[in-house]
Amino acid sequence: MATSGSAAAARSLRHLLLRTTYGLTPELTRTVTPARRAAWLSAQLRPWTIKDPACDAVMRRFPRLSYSIPTVHAQANAGKFDSWDVMTDLCVATIARATWSKRQLLEVMVELWSNHLNITCPSSEVWDSRHRFDADVIRKYAFGRYSDMLVAAIKHPAMLMYLNNASSTRTNPNENLGREVLELHSVGVGGGYTERDVKVSALILTGLSVDWQTGAFAYRREHHHVGRVQVMGVVHPHIS
Repeated sequence: MATSGSAAAARSLRHLLLRTTYGLTPELTRTVTPARRAAWLSAQLRPWTIKDPACDAVMRRFPRLSYSIPTVHAQANAGKFDSWDVMTDLCVATIARATWSKRQLLEVMVELWSNHLNITCPSSEVWDSRHRFDADVIRKYAFGRYSDMLVAAIKHPAMLMYLNNASSTRTNPNENLGREVLELHSVGVGGGYTERDVKVSALILTGLSVDWQTGAFAYRREHHHVGRVQVMGVVHPHIS
């Protein structure tokens, strides 16, 4: 029975590691034992407590990932690097983190949320902002509240550009972001919303835009719909 129990524990541990990391390594196999699994998982859920010097050293090869959106915008426009270079940095850094980071569960969750709140990288609309979406939305809220992540995503220049909300106005609303919020990011395709709900959702989001000179977030009051709105039975008498 002891042997059977040990085998079951080993299988359970293997299953855990395969679900929470990018694969078994000699180090994981050696250090994460059935007796240590709880402590290891607890640390993975608090990635800021894990020292990761090797991966941190690799990340220092990508200084542009720390640049603000206006900095990328200005330097690329000045010819200091090609406009897609920072997105390439992010792609390579993502693979490097999955390969070398000791914060494996964080990287798995970053991939999950990046797929859910999808903004294709590389993509021409987000050349100056996609790296900050990764840092300021996905990584920041990977272990936080989804509602906080969703609000941050909706207001981020990368999402506003990718789904064309940056140019959406009260007289000419673009439905892309309003539709995806309902269909993909909240109640889901079977959630009971109507086309009218999509249109009103789009109106609510008008005015959320970007500064065309810097790429940073900008709120354009003159483009924002003002008035009574109702989405899926929820009524607000006067948004402004």
